[in-house]
Amino acid sequence: LGMTRDNNLVSKLAQAMFQQTGLTKSFQTVSLTIPAKRKLIEKEDDQGNVQAQLLMGFGLEQSIDYRGQVMGILLSQYLAGDQSSKLFMQIREQLGAAYNVEASCFANNSLFLVSAGLDPSKIAAARKIILSEMGKLVQGEVEDDLFKKAKKAILRNMKIGLDGQNWQMGQMLRDELFSGYLDFDRENAIRRATPKQLVAFVQNLFFNESYVLK
Repeated sequence: LGMTRDNNLVSKLAQAMFQQTGLTKSFQTVSLTIPAKRKLIEKEDDQGNVQAQLLMGFGLEQSIDYRGQVMGILLSQYLAGDQSSKLFMQIREQLGAAYNVEASCFANNSLFLVSAGLDPSKIAAARKIILSEMGKLVQGEVEDDLFKKAKKAILRNMKIGLDGQNWQMGQMLRDELFSGYLDFDRENAIRRATPKQLVAFVQNLFFNESYVLK
């Protein structure tokens, strides 16, 4: 009812009704992060599938909070956010290997994950491309035009989500978990982000796990 009548009504109802002991107590914490351990794991399961799933995980050398995750989101968009992204162009368009390519930053798990649905015969080539692109970023090779496109795409997606009740409730919950969460100006942080910051973020990553299901 609240979602259809008034996008502020659900918040008002929650604040009015959820007042019992244990729900109003502050439970913010300094860090909810699970640190990444340097222990390379490479595993492959062959089940005779037509399409293979490749997952490559990069651990974070030093943990980041929600502020640092801005660069992780930018890296995700730069590598695999849309059809103009690096891995989409190289793995899907040029190699002709992928059904899909995705990248996600899980700050609380100290994990940056690249995943792809692939032609099983092209797994090795796709892995090589992913590692190569990460290596180029470590060396400071960032395409300025693509980086600017990534920033615009993230800002656009943020604007789309602003009116969503799920997004609003999610923001309230995160603010309960992370001190100062709602005070952080994400839009400004994205606008001011630089290729140098992206490189520094990638330099904080290390290849830590690979899983193939085919």
